[in-house]
Amino acid sequence: MRHVLGLLAGAPFAGALILKYGQRRMVVVAAAMVTISLSITTQASARWHVFVGMGLILGTAAGLGAMALNATVANRWF
Repeated sequence: MRHVLGLLAGAPFAGALILKYGQRRMVVVAAAMVTISLSITTQASARWHVFVGMGLILGTAAGLGAMALNATVANRWF
């Protein structure tokens, strides 16, 4: 459930960011956010660390990455 909330938070902004910076940069940013999120989660010492790491950052990265990759597929096929 936490991932979905982060996904919903990141997806609306992904389109504007993709138009401004390009798809390639946004996929790289999403991959970096996933790496940071998983690093935070492995070092978690409190419950809120997991919520921030997995819920907020990873969910936002998933929304950003999914929108960038969907835009790439749509541009090449149609």
